[in-house]
Amino acid sequence: MQDQQRHVVVGVDGSEHAKRALAWAMAKTDVLGPVTPVLAYTMQPLGDGLGMPGMYVEIDRIVKEDAEERLKESIAEFPELIGRARVVCRSAGPALVRASSDAGLLVVGSRGRSTVSETLFGSIGSYCVKHASVPVVVITEETAIEPTINRAVVGVDGSPNSVEALIWALRHVDPDGRIIAVGCWTDHIFGEPPLPNPELEAETADVVDRAVEEALAAVGADTIVAAEARPVIEAQVSQGDPRIVLRDLASTADLLVIGARGHRGVSYLLLGSTTTSLLHHPLSPTVVVPFVE
Repeated sequence: MQDQQRHVVVGVDGSEHAKRALAWAMAKTDVLGPVTPVLAYTMQPLGDGLGMPGMYVEIDRIVKEDAEERLKESIAEFPELIGRARVVCRSAGPALVRASSDAGLLVVGSRGRSTVSETLFGSIGSYCVKHASVPVVVITEETAIEPTINRAVVGVDGSPNSVEALIWALRHVDPDGRIIAVGCWTDHIFGEPPLPNPELEAETADVVDRAVEEALAAVGADTIVAAEARPVIEAQVSQGDPRIVLRDLASTADLLVIGARGHRGVSYLLLGSTTTSLLHHPLSPTVVVPFVE
């Protein structure tokens, strides 16, 4: 089930959140592929940059050695990674995006630290989600460390990106597991209670069904996801704000899978701004599948 045997890049920085992200990926190497930990560090400019070049060389050596020590501490639980782990002198967001350009997945913790006081999700996580060419997984502090993904919730709004999210889930959820494909509808006006709307509900159901059909067709000839090895997909239509609906459903799932972009496929923006909201308040590990032109 590995994504063409490509490796998984995990951002590490010595924080507990990053260590949990690494443990999550290491528990799933049979599903996701081998792991490459990457620790990024930066050099702060000193003064006006004139004179004393030897001092800069010495400071560079000290900062690099500190980064290498933090890397060793970050992977101490997995000594087999010593030969694969990398230290990169670059701002963390660009470093992780570049390191993952030939990977199948990029994994980051929901919080962390760096030498420039950035949070691993915040400025760094946002940068990765916006710029990475591969799916990005944001791991929460409460994430369970299990070898398989048995239950995934996927946000669907009829956009091509949400179909890609479903395809990702089909390729990575355990064959004995379950995928909940969720479409949300609402014509709720702020300050007014929501009312039943059979037409919107039916329209949303059609959108979800079509997305499921497209995803299944896309992997129909995929030997990685042969028909007998696919998890069950359950289509679900829910009334309400997708930020709330998806978060609630995903709180009991192993994974929430969403596209980086979407559209007003029914009457409410499901992806895009919703993705941003869910990432800043994650209750479960969240995969963001990139939009491909």
